[in-house]
Amino acid sequence: MCAAPPPYAPQDDYFAFARIADDVCLVQASSAPLSALTPVSVKIFRHEFISIFRLAEARVLHPADIRILEPIDARRTRYEEDSGTVFLARDAMARMRSLSRPQMLPRRSPAAARTRAHAQR
Repeated sequence: MCAAPPPYAPQDDYFAFARIADDVCLVQASSAPLSALTPVSVKIFRHEFISIFRLAEARVLHPADIRILEPIDARRTRYEEDSGTVFLARDAMARMRSLSRPQMLPRRSPAAARTRAHAQR
């Protein structure tokens, strides 16, 4: 018995969260790059209102300029191609917010700071 791939596995066109120029974006990628030098065709969507995104531009990017953070389950999106509008489910929006937050470095405990200061004397 062979298990079917999950519905968010990249197909010909799939939606994903991607990092482009330090921003987390909603993109529709045409396919996974065949190599590290193969350009990636993407449609980039800008956030418009709550869970609504509109097509901003279609671009071909070098793989070094885009990082697909995670594909989005097809059941979490509704794409109206004629208007260029994507609606994301609440849980997908929450995931995008968490990916967009700056990563905080762990804080040192006061005891560790005192030990380090004492060692530098």
